[in-house]
Amino acid sequence: MPEDQDQLKPSPSQGSATIYCNGSGDYEIDYGTWAGATCGTKDCVTAHESSHMADWKAKWPTGCQGKPKGYLPKGDPPDNPLMTAGEYKAFLKESECRAHTVDLARAEALPKHPGCETTIDDYIKLTREQKANWCPGLSGGAIAGIVLGALAGAAAIGLGIAAIANAL
Repeated sequence: MPEDQDQLKPSPSQGSATIYCNGSGDYEIDYGTWAGATCGTKDCVTAHESSHMADWKAKWPTGCQGKPKGYLPKGDPPDNPLMTAGEYKAFLKESECRAHTVDLARAEALPKHPGCETTIDDYIKLTREQKANWCPGLSGGAIAGIVLGALAGAAAIGLGIAAIANAL
């Protein structure tokens, strides 16, 4: 990657939903082209962007105080903390992975009412692709397997401890 390219901190794509400062000291969601999303998919977008909002509030809790509508902290002065382009990209990647995970879970739970099947299926396909892009490595199934394995292991340990206690 050219050195000057590493200095860039990505901005949301034109028309994409995003978060930014509301001009009154807090963050808000801009739905962009998703403002008219149907069949429950706007709720998925809200969950996705709300996940980002939680990440930004955790990183920059006062990041919107005194900032104009449309400002988004990216770790440049006067933001606190400051971040290099690489640090910001890593933060963004983690935030996008979390947001797409929440988004996909919400989308997969949507009821497919008549007339909404294609809309929801297309949304799920898009969200799966985006999640795969932002969450490389373990697949959702592998993560679920790890979680379930950990829970089963904990339950087995608990049963073993109970058996020992009963034997005493």
